[in-house]
Amino acid sequence: MLADWNWKGYEGRPLEVVVYSSCEEVELFSNGKSRGKKITGPGTKYIASWPVTYMKGELKAVGYKGKKIVNTAILQSTDEPVALKISSDAGQLIASGEDLAYITIDLNDANGRRNPKAENLVKFEIEGPGEIIAVGNGNPMSIESNQLPQRKAWQGRCLVIVKSTDRPGTIKLTALSEGLPSSTVSIRTK
Repeated sequence: MLADWNWKGYEGRPLEVVVYSSCEEVELFSNGKSRGKKITGPGTKYIASWPVTYMKGELKAVGYKGKKIVNTAILQSTDEPVALKISSDAGQLIASGEDLAYITIDLNDANGRRNPKAENLVKFEIEGPGEIIAVGNGNPMSIESNQLPQRKAWQGRCLVIVKSTDRPGTIKLTALSEGLPSSTVSIRTK
């Protein structure tokens, strides 16, 4: 139901792990130990489940067709965020006053993994020939403003939409969150 293996406070407690799969069989591994294989298909509504005692680490589902591995899905526990990873879908915009860049900010742990439980407030500063036109995080329950230059992360991520002006130059967007180093992305406009 949740693609998340971060259950702080539940160490040593039983959890039900549910895997949705169109493979013929699925095998579940918890920290490298097999929890067994289960048949999936129309008769099981493509669902397999296992009782697992929660321990931080790795949860892996391996899908089989016959004896052949055809798919693998891995969830890893993460630590608290220590970095903001910022990335843009565009390295360059047209200085038309209409071109957009979608900039994603992930809250990552020391191993570079996004923490899906992180909900830090992220603030944004912009310099150069661009403007922030919207922010978001994908949370359907959020009532935060989409216009303010800040957004709480949801599932360890948030988004900023930047629009070019009609001047060429370099847009610099900086993401800041209390206790974390800032992160900046540059986008050229021409």
